[in-house]
Amino acid sequence: MADTLEEICNVSLNLTQLKAGYTLFDLPATDGFVIRDIYVSNPGNRKVQLLRNGAAFRTLDYSTNLSGFEIVPKDATMSLSTSVNPIFNRFQSMTANQVVQSGGVTIFDDAIPVSNQNASIVLAPYTANAVYQTVSTSFSGNAFQFCLVAAGNFYYCDANGSGGNALYRRAGGFNGAETTLWSGTTIANATYDQATGILYAIQVGGSVWKRYDTINSVALADVALPTGLTGQGAWSANTMSFTAYNNVLYCSIVGTAVCHIVSGVTSTYTGSFALSTTTPASARPQFKFSKNRAGEVYFVYVASSSVWQVFTIVGNNPATVPTVSRTVAAAVSIYNTGSPQRLVDIPGTDWMVGYDTSSIQLLNPANLQFFTVTNFSLSNFMIQQGIDTAAALTDFGQIGVRMTGVRFN
Repeated sequence: MADTLEEICNVSLNLTQLKAGYTLFDLPATDGFVIRDIYVSNPGNRKVQLLRNGAAFRTLDYSTNLSGFEIVPKDATMSLSTSVNPIFNRFQSMTANQVVQSGGVTIFDDAIPVSNQNASIVLAPYTANAVYQTVSTSFSGNAFQFCLVAAGNFYYCDANGSGGNALYRRAGGFNGAETTLWSGTTIANATYDQATGILYAIQVGGSVWKRYDTINSVALADVALPTGLTGQGAWSANTMSFTAYNNVLYCSIVGTAVCHIVSGVTSTYTGSFALSTTTPASARPQFKFSKNRAGEVYFVYVASSSVWQVFTIVGNNPATVPTVSRTVAAAVSIYNTGSPQRLVDIPGTDWMVGYDTSSIQLLNPANLQFFTVTNFSLSNFMIQQGIDTAAALTDFGQIGVRMTGVRFN
């Protein structure tokens, strides 16, 4: 058979296809191919890899036209893939009658600055760019301190007790049927264990952690707060912060430099460790567990207005007292805010985010890489815990590849 000039591929691929790896062409054992021209449409400058027989052949991170000669041997396969991951794209706010999701272009990890810096990344969580989603039945209250989407259901609690001093669940989303989980006394603080799906909350003046299994939609037995912890002073729901991972709670109160480890199942006190600085005198300390895509677990504490302290969890088991910590510069003002929502892990990524009223700081606890995005107008926005995958797919866009050349045998 004579050599023939042909277009061997002409495709337009999205993020889902590229993450799975897409075969551009697969030559039979009888044919080889000489690539003469490659046309790449990549308007977002996304980082994608061209592979030959599974081995990296060329990085295509911009739109380009390439001409020359590249011999692809018989029985070879050419494919295109990406390891790019979305890490952040949405803020969320609530009014009595609306859920407001606000955000601009998704930040992907291939756009992260090489060195730690303030970054000029297009992301605009302003009201003008927001998506207003009308709530069919008004929320209970008008100022909110906690909201969470878990197992497809929506959870929230009022910040000042005007909504009945309760934490609520709406089945299937914010327009679903509402159930009152706990009421009678204002919710002082709440946290979510991403490893077990258990939601923990404590009421003002309370002596127990309330627990709710979000996976099976069932209330669990209360867990009493431990008493008499050396160096901790009197427990107070009004001044205590806590975060949970895999049925273990880390907790501390204002004006101390100690974090205590408590079983979230039995309330057994298992140890403590020193924080690098004393927690604020009047506002709850800010800290959070973070789990990355490799399964590594970290504990991050906002040590001051200028420093975050990052603890490595030994064996990824938070019941073991952490012994290694590092510090990273803080670029947002959340040390003395008292809000439990200003430091948030983003499940399914390697990143967590802290935010004040004008800036966000994204941190990778594993390597301490961070960057900040400034000039926001966040007002009372809260970070949505998780990636809006549909928005990320749209924001990634399409990668177009066309190849022409000569087939030979």
